[in-house]
Amino acid sequence: MPTIRKADEAMLVKLLTGLIYGDASSGKTTLSGTSKRALILDGDRGAYRALHRPDTLEVQSWQDILDVVADDVLMSGYDTIVVDTVGTVLDFLSERIAKLPGKNSNGAGGLSPQGWGLLKNEFQTFVNGLRAKGKNIVFVAHAKEEKDGDSRYYRPDIQGGSRDMVYRICDYIGYAYRTNANTRIVDFSCVERAMVKDTANIGKLTIPDLTVRQPFFEEVMDKMLDAINNKTEAQQQAVSTINNFRKTAETLTEAEQFNEQISVITALKETNKAVAMQCYKILEDQAAQRGLEFDKEAKKYLAANAKKFTELQKRIQKFDDKTTADDFNAALVDARAVAKENAADGKKLKALLDSAAWPLGFEYDSKAKAYFVPQMAEAAQEEVEAPW
Repeated sequence: MPTIRKADEAMLVKLLTGLIYGDASSGKTTLSGTSKRALILDGDRGAYRALHRPDTLEVQSWQDILDVVADDVLMSGYDTIVVDTVGTVLDFLSERIAKLPGKNSNGAGGLSPQGWGLLKNEFQTFVNGLRAKGKNIVFVAHAKEEKDGDSRYYRPDIQGGSRDMVYRICDYIGYAYRTNANTRIVDFSCVERAMVKDTANIGKLTIPDLTVRQPFFEEVMDKMLDAINNKTEAQQQAVSTINNFRKTAETLTEAEQFNEQISVITALKETNKAVAMQCYKILEDQAAQRGLEFDKEAKKYLAANAKKFTELQKRIQKFDDKTTADDFNAALVDARAVAKENAADGKKLKALLDSAAWPLGFEYDSKAKAYFVPQMAEAAQEEVEAPW
């Protein structure tokens, strides 16, 4: 039965599939050949130029590749399969599909939409088969330069329909080139000038002098695996932190309990801002379910009625010589609403209104139950039911 891994369970990455492409003489085949126990599937017949060339299959057809991959005894001697170049190998596959029964050719030497569908399926089966056998895969391709005015951009030279497919299945894509000083570089991060992918944050590497045999790309791939798996562990820890916080938040009932969690989120923000923001959203949702609101000035949660009390208190404290009787009476209506929930808070607000009214020339008419300017006492006031 298939295994479902929980979100907070680690998923260890053991194999990599990637693409190295570059200009002629950039050293891409030699570089790829320094992978761990490599076998080169040489479709371009250029592997002989590689320094310290590893074992090589001179590919003449797609069937050659199928025969080798199917030989488990032979394949057990290799950890990395270098497909050089992936464009040529896909051409071999395209030729095979065009000869199959059915409408797989477009009549002009290319594949029909049906043929492209078969090619993608067959190639994905090939890749999946190698992965199932525990093999790393390194695709090699030539670079194709695209010009836009004075700007130049580089992409792998892979026929259009296949290129997106290769991009999608790669864990990394590196662009290999020579500098003016004749230094060889492989860059996984130069997004402004080339199509690259840097899942492991490797960046730009100087390729050493490979006339001396050394496992350079094997070591690079080990660093990639370490970085990806460390990232996976960090993601696992993040999910665990969020899940644990959610469980805690679901048990909170009082405003003070919610306010204690604010300090937890503040501390978490120092190490992982993204996780902290998710935890804050959880706390915010739970607080809303408990009828609590966050007071931005006080920077804490208050019961809805407590927040109304605080806001009204601040409003009354700002009353000045421009305040009108209507302002006092509007505040009085709001104070009565607070009093319905908490009589003590209502009395505090009424007392605050009274203390603010006298210095500003207003008085409270207990019969009309409203504030007024003394000289306008004869003005009728609508009587409203109130606790005072």
